[in-house]
Amino acid sequence: MNRITIKILSVLLCLALLAGGYAGYALFFPGETPPIAVEEKSLQNADESLDTSLLWQDLQRIAAQPHKVGSDALAQVQDSIIERAKALGLKPIVEQSTLTAVEALALRGIIATSETTPEAMRQSAGFGENDSLRLTNIGVFLDAPQTEECVIFMAHTDTVPNSPGAFDNSLSVASLLESMRLLAGKALQRDVLFLFTDGEEIGLLGAR
Repeated sequence: MNRITIKILSVLLCLALLAGGYAGYALFFPGETPPIAVEEKSLQNADESLDTSLLWQDLQRIAAQPHKVGSDALAQVQDSIIERAKALGLKPIVEQSTLTAVEALALRGIIATSETTPEAMRQSAGFGENDSLRLTNIGVFLDAPQTEECVIFMAHTDTVPNSPGAFDNSLSVASLLESMRLLAGKALQRDVLFLFTDGEEIGLLGAR
């Protein structure tokens, strides 16, 4: 077998490997799925019972883009939660706090030592290059006058930096919004608190 034949066979082998690799990629990653067409819904034309179209619409809106801690995209998601509560005639409780990296580490039970550089502390706290971080927790309380017992439903609004977080945790946020709509104005046997926390992906900071 001469050198030219060996080179040809080598090229053919490389092409076969590339074709096989592409076929495997196409099999497991078939590309983007087109959005599912659903009826445009608003609170005014939503079903009295569970409205999956409205829930799906909320999920698509919340998970439209990554919304990590401290981002404008996260602020938009949080604003939409506040507006939904107001549209339902409820009074959202907004708790905002600004943390330094040292304070964030302390919340997580990590002791910052004098040997730790400020940059290392920011990275350990999940701040990246930021010196401080503002967290926003949102609570929506439904009162049942005859009891002091309370059921809490909680979901976190932030995502990891590069993910829109459809499952973690936008689906839960959308589900809480729909549950809030269904329970608003109803006679309840227990108080209900819908709690939307911030900073979960960098150490459960909002929940803490």
